[in-house]
Amino acid sequence: MKSRSVLTFLLVPNFFAITHSFGPSSHNVVRRSSSTYTSKPCQVTTMSTRAQQLKSSSSNDEEMFPLVKIVGICGSIGSGKSYASTLLTSKINESTEMTAHHIDTDSLAHGVYAPGSKAIDDVGAEFGESIIVNGTVDRKALGSIVFSDNSKMQKLERIVWPHVKSLLVKKIKDIHQSTKENDTYGIVVVEAAVLLDADWDQDGLFDAIWIVRASEDTSIQRLVKKRGMEKEDALKRLEAQSSRRGIGNWQDELESGAVTAIIENEGSDLWVKLEASFDDPGCWKTNRSPSKQLKAPSL
Repeated sequence: MKSRSVLTFLLVPNFFAITHSFGPSSHNVVRRSSSTYTSKPCQVTTMSTRAQQLKSSSSNDEEMFPLVKIVGICGSIGSGKSYASTLLTSKINESTEMTAHHIDTDSLAHGVYAPGSKAIDDVGAEFGESIIVNGTVDRKALGSIVFSDNSKMQKLERIVWPHVKSLLVKKIKDIHQSTKENDTYGIVVVEAAVLLDADWDQDGLFDAIWIVRASEDTSIQRLVKKRGMEKEDALKRLEAQSSRRGIGNWQDELESGAVTAIIENEGSDLWVKLEASFDDPGCWKTNRSPSKQLKAPSL
């Protein structure tokens, strides 16, 4: 475990591999409903109509990026958030005139420790200049400090997460500018396990935040089968993440409105649930869905 990079642990890596099939035109997805959570059928509309609908809708002046919709996907290891993110992105690109972009914050975070990054100075100031080697962070040395002391890990998280958020916003700005130049509309799918813990939505950046969930047994089976992990190790990883926001307390996050939908990922109907969530305004923040102010066509 210690051979993995510090940033990998900070951003809680995910894993998923499962086949999928198309299902009926509606499916139960747990979504927010006022101040309480409920399970209601999310009616699915044909995604090929979305581009024209979005072009007809007015922009929300309060949104930072009016030409794109930003969906945050979070969840525990083994839940399937990575596959859900790539699946949603590919289906939007295949089925609509919109352009979807997938941002994996695990990969994005590697730029935090790039030579010259402000984060390197911040980490060195907190943990000692001895961990800075050749202009970047010696991850093995840093790991030996933070993995044995949870309070130090929390300090590192508080340093690193704002820098990752800055990289994320810059990436979205670039996508928004490209979208504007090409006279199109876009969807940005942000895969971020620690989105809630890092408080990346404190300024209302995200139009929707969905948690992808799977049972403990299902998650362990995936980790053992596809990652080659021992069952005991997989269980320890899941237990270690149980205190993360949106994992152990997902009902609370949904009730508070921090999360807009829960997608249970246990079988082969993941795409049905993703499409239902995409098309249901109740799975987005108020007046922030792609179909806002529009009546979905009947199938």
